[in-house]
Amino acid sequence: MSYEIVLTADRSIMSEYRDIPLGDFFSCAPKEIVPKPLFYYFAKKLPIINNGIASRAPYGLRKFEASITDWKINKVVTVDPAYIKNFIDKKTKIVAINTMDPLALGPVSMMFTFGGITTSYSKFLFSELIKQIGEIRKKNNYNFKLLIGGPGAWQFELRSNYLEREPYNNIDNIIIGEFDGIANNVLHDLLNNNLPKIYRSHEFPIISETPKIRNPSLNGLIEIMRGCGRNCDFCEPNLRRARYQSLDYIKKEIQVNIDSGYKYLWVQSDDFWLYKLDDHKTFKPNKDALIELFSEISKIKGLKEVHPTHGSIAPAAYDPDLVKKLSEIMHGGKNNWIGIQPGLETGSPRLMKQVMPFKTKPFSPDEWDDVVINGTINYNTNYWFPAYTLILGIPGETDEDLKDTIKLLHRMETEIPDKIGKEKSHFVTVPLSFIPAGTMRGDSFFDVDKEMTELRFFVLYMSWKHIVYELSHASPGVVKGILSKALLYTSALPTFLILVHFLKSWAHKKGYDLSKIDKIINS
Repeated sequence: MSYEIVLTADRSIMSEYRDIPLGDFFSCAPKEIVPKPLFYYFAKKLPIINNGIASRAPYGLRKFEASITDWKINKVVTVDPAYIKNFIDKKTKIVAINTMDPLALGPVSMMFTFGGITTSYSKFLFSELIKQIGEIRKKNNYNFKLLIGGPGAWQFELRSNYLEREPYNNIDNIIIGEFDGIANNVLHDLLNNNLPKIYRSHEFPIISETPKIRNPSLNGLIEIMRGCGRNCDFCEPNLRRARYQSLDYIKKEIQVNIDSGYKYLWVQSDDFWLYKLDDHKTFKPNKDALIELFSEISKIKGLKEVHPTHGSIAPAAYDPDLVKKLSEIMHGGKNNWIGIQPGLETGSPRLMKQVMPFKTKPFSPDEWDDVVINGTINYNTNYWFPAYTLILGIPGETDEDLKDTIKLLHRMETEIPDKIGKEKSHFVTVPLSFIPAGTMRGDSFFDVDKEMTELRFFVLYMSWKHIVYELSHASPGVVKGILSKALLYTSALPTFLILVHFLKSWAHKKGYDLSKIDKIINS
């Protein structure tokens, strides 16, 4: 059977990484350091249907797939990248690729690859896929268009010179932004050669009017809102106004995933605490809306686990009773920890006030340290495991800002277990490189190799050391299943131990004195 539109994504984002916590970060690992057999073992292939049709796919790709309504459904297919050659022929008009981190300019990849000195698997696998598709087109003299979109498409806007290099010169067009409201128009413009090489959409559709996914999404992920409103200067979602999905719409998309066999799901948002927010002055959560949302979701037959993707810290510090109530609704407990990814970013009240003052609401930036401590305690007490992000190299960052971060990390490591016990104290802080996005798009990338300082290294070292601690003390409710535990202790943990050893060697090479950390903490 011939298809006119073929959709896919590279292997780095077409895997569920064996459901291991933080497993997706392996896509950012440098291929020069992490052996291919180890990476491919973690990045397990997904089941396929009918000689290569994807059984699951990234949510954004599924939304785009559902939005292509000017073509018959049987002329549009989403496929596993390993089988793409089975679906391209002379009748193919468009091959479209969803991408997350094609040039490894994302904050995790920039940190893991030391600013691009090494090559992340995300970049490697994307380039290999582009190369393969280009060869198919050239060898067979096909005339289809190669279109790139998805969350990582912005990287080609910053590095447009890549489009002149092999294999990226196989790409015909890049689309950036939300397209599930205008997908048909964009595809027609593409075929008529009326689409700019790099096209950024400024459309912000009413998301409850966009087509619902027809086929299962990776990790059972569904969307409850888009945009944010906390106005962090470095954040791209801040440029989009907040829009909320209707409960009926959400339940119908969940059912698509349940019907495919999923018993768990991830609730996607840029900050779930802002769902149907009505207090834009203090950012106090809409308690009733959140309770209704998760109550209705948790009632869906066949669903056993619910996890929000992203959420902030301040609401958890502000309303511990709401955290407790939501945990009860989502069946949080010692055998079912709820994952959440909040942005900690820095321990500096000065930087919070300068770059992200609304992230601390309803508290003030000067209270940030206590907000983080109390928010983490409230999360942990109710069986939530926060995977915090930290940003190194924020423009204007000073040594005093970094010392504040070092002191906060120490407080987290010592005060939280002292107050709630080691068995309930669980969190990680993942250090990221600053990337120029949001209203800071004109600033420069943080260059890990050239701009690393002793104090920045201390933040990096303390963070990864604690990640190793968490991996070695993972509770049964955090890492589930015999296979996941075996993978954790036989592969992931040794890998991270090697990384910490590498960091120590790097410190020695650079002349960094790790004993100074204690002096900073006690100063």
